[in-house]
Parts: sequence; structure tokens; C-alpha cells
Amino acid sequence: MAHPKLSVVIPIYNAQAYLGKCLDSILTQSFKNYEIILVDDGSTDKSGMICDQYAEKHGHIIVIHKANAGVSAARNTGIEQSRGEWIYFCDADDELNTEGLGKFMNHALADIDLIASTFEKEPDENDTVKKEITSVTEFTPRDYAHALFSGINGDYQGYLWSKLFRASIIREKRIYFDTTITHNEDRLFILNYLLEVKGKVIYLPENTYRYFVRDSGAMKSLQSSESYWKFRSDLKSFIEMGKIALLWHDSFLTKLIKYGTFDSGSKNKALIKKYSNNPEEEKKEIDRIVIESIGRRAYYKLTLRSIIKRIIKNFKK
Repeated sequence: MAHPKLSVVIPIYNAQAYLGKCLDSILTQSFKNYEIILVDDGSTDKSGMICDQYAEKHGHIIVIHKANAGVSAARNTGIEQSRGEWIYFCDADDELNTEGLGKFMNHALADIDLIASTFEKEPDENDTVKKEITSVTEFTPRDYAHALFSGINGDYQGYLWSKLFRASIIREKRIYFDTTITHNEDRLFILNYLLEVKGKVIYLPENTYRYFVRDSGAMKSLQSSESYWKFRSDLKSFIEMGKIALLWHDSFLTKLIKYGTFDSGSKNKALIKKYSNNPEEEKKEIDRIVIESIGRRAYYKLTLRSIIKRIIKNFKK
């Protein structure tokens, strides 16, 4: 397929238990004008072999085997190898819903630069959310940037796999994933992308994807004295997003990101308290980084807000 309409990029690391179902959910879609780029990021299980087996049977599957360098580097490799007009990122342990690609591509028009959708979460932790948006809704890039931090219909919007990206923007503006960030790297990428968007952003209130919450997920991997420090890249992501908000001259976006930065700092300190051998010094360093990013006034304001919320919560018990 010389010029596919869509490139599906899948970073893979030790996903042998789920990879087959993921690929089958894509291959059975009615929309067919796509290529699948499988980036095997140094898997030590049978994932690489599964990739090769599928590629032998399906000519529009491209496999890249590389040394392990993390999910961001793997996605960057996929971007560089992609040939489609649109790029879709899928995780190897999830599945597309029936007609998921078709739902996206039905709206891939010339004046649209980003398409977002709702999704299913397995197990469903939020099945009582009131769905206020029931029809295709248009956003400005700035308004959708706000939604990355405030949500839509109760759904978190920072996931990659609920989005379809115009490839020309990614290539021409050289928008890549920060390989030093392993948590919240997806939302940073989306915000960087939105900064360059000139066309419309639309939101589809239709499920396109099945996201499975695994025991081996990113947050679970931090629960040890050997790896808790990795979550500091989440804080770094918020700091980088704060710089983007300044470029946008958007005070509301800046406020939302300051809240996120403070919250990330608090979560980092909770992990430090639980796992660090030198907690006081590490917590001081996190505070220094947060204050430097959001300002001392905002830091003390949010600290007071956090204390009041905790008092109210304890009072209600």
C-alpha cells in the first residue's frame, strides 16, 4: 500500500498476552485503507515473534524491531515510518471497537485537524457519568486544550488512542514525544499538537476504543522503592505544558496546568514518603521544583486549599 489514508502506530513491549486480540480488532475493521506499524521496543517475550507472524500474513503490516528505549521513542519511530495522511496511536494491550476506525475516518475532512472520541473502560469505573454531549461537537484548539485538563462527558481527554491526528502537522512541525518523559507524555504531545492546529477539532460521542485497566499499568509500576522516582517525569510534563500555555497567552489554561503541577508534586511526595530512604530532602526538592514552576503565591494558595479539603473530608467521616 503505497499511500495509505491512515497509519496505525502500535508501540509494543512484552505484550504477548494481549497483542493478538489487539491486532485482530484492527484487522476486522470495515475501513481498510490503512497500514499498521508495529514497533517492537526490545520485547523479551514472544511479542516480536507474534509481530512477524502477523506481518507474514498481512502485507500492510510493517514491523520494526529495536532496542528498548521506552514508549515515547517507539512512537517516534512509528511516526518516522508512517506514510498515511492521518496517524492513530493504539496500545498493544487494548482493542478497537467494531467500526472504530471507520467512525474516525468518516469525519476526516479537509477542514478538520483533530478528531477525538469517547471510549470504553474495562472494568468500567464510571458507568454513572451523565453524558451531556450526545452529538458531534466542534471545539477550537484552545477550548479543546482546556478539555485536556477538565474532561468531556466525564472522560479524561489526555489519552492518545481516543484521537486521530493529521500527519502533515506532526511531520511539518516536527512534533515528537519527549523521550525523557514516561508519564503524562501523551497529554504533552497532544497539547504540543494543538498549538499548531489551524483547523477544527471535533469530538465524537461514540465509543471507538476499549481501554483495559491492567495490574501491570504505568502507575502500578511505581509502587516500589526501585521505581517510585520515575513519576517525576509526570511533574516534568506539567512544567513543559506550562510553557506551552505561556506561548498561548491563555490564563485559564495556565491556571489548570498550575493545579495539575501542584497535584503531581503532591503525588510525588506521597510516593517519596512511602518508598524513599531520604524523604525529607527529596520532598524539599519537589517543593522547590513546583514553586519555581507555578510561583510561590500559587503554591501557598493551593497548599491551603489542599489542607482545607483534607479537613472537610476528615470531618465528614
